[in-house]
Amino acid sequence: MRAQQDRSEDKKYLNKLCKALDISSKRMKVDECGDWNIVGVRGKINTDGNTWYVFVNSETSRKWSFTKKMLDWMKIHIDGDSEGVLKLNRMPFRDEARDIRKVIGLRPSTKLTEEGRALLKNRFKNAYTEGVSASRIDLNRLEVDKYQNARK
Repeated sequence: MRAQQDRSEDKKYLNKLCKALDISSKRMKVDECGDWNIVGVRGKINTDGNTWYVFVNSETSRKWSFTKKMLDWMKIHIDGDSEGVLKLNRMPFRDEARDIRKVIGLRPSTKLTEEGRALLKNRFKNAYTEGVSASRIDLNRLEVDKYQNARK
């Protein structure tokens, strides 16, 4: 277990790594031990302040072998049958970041322009209040017609 001040340094380091990986910093979570991690669908990243570690949990040994080949520029720290830990002591390049995102199951962060933000902001301001389509179908009238036809 690490001291609390070291954990704040870990958080800063992982924040820089989020920018290098082009992912949202909201992917950073605190685990049950109080350590900061970047959590993906198929693995996680943690750090000791100088080096960052990628834990990959592949379902099969074949997938793990493929992962090791894909990330051959990283040093293998722990090599299991279908999982392992890889490490690196520098920030990844753009192509390397893409490979890490793919292996761990992280999606790149979305870049919004001012125009895109305005569209999202005004998306629900002009919602239709009449019917469910452009033809202005009256659902109450349909129920009445259905009931009357059933009685005939």
